[in-house]
Amino acid sequence: MRRFSWTILLLVLLGCGKPPQPPTSSELAQQKPRSPPRILTYKQEDPGLGVSALLTEFGGVCNVTVTRTSDGKADKQTWSVPLDRFNAIWSGLTNIPAIASRRLGNKFDPFESTDYHLIMTVPTKATYAIPESETNEAFTAWVRKLTTKTE
Repeated sequence: MRRFSWTILLLVLLGCGKPPQPPTSSELAQQKPRSPPRILTYKQEDPGLGVSALLTEFGGVCNVTVTRTSDGKADKQTWSVPLDRFNAIWSGLTNIPAIASRRLGNKFDPFESTDYHLIMTVPTKATYAIPESETNEAFTAWVRKLTTKTE
């Protein structure tokens, strides 16, 4: 009986020490593919005033952080954003002509950033520079959707 107990104990210990097995191909096929995170930054400066926003989406969880500066003082707020609102903001990059037409190429000449609304995105690695003089109602509504908790 004693030998049987030791045998059982040894089998239990050896079985517990096995490393976890990698998932099978059928288990991998059932897993949802992960999309890369999406990140959008926005910045607009005027002398003494400024607004910047960081919009992120990681696995369907979306947040925005908006910083407003006035006379050197910054007010920073962060809140959650529903995925459908994030997608509406993201699609504005291609659906709003004032933004889509101002996408910069890989090489561009330096410019004074205070005259422009700047937008950068990841993973698309796109940069947009929208002159203040070319903003319109659709663009202003897009910025409001990005920088306010509610519309």
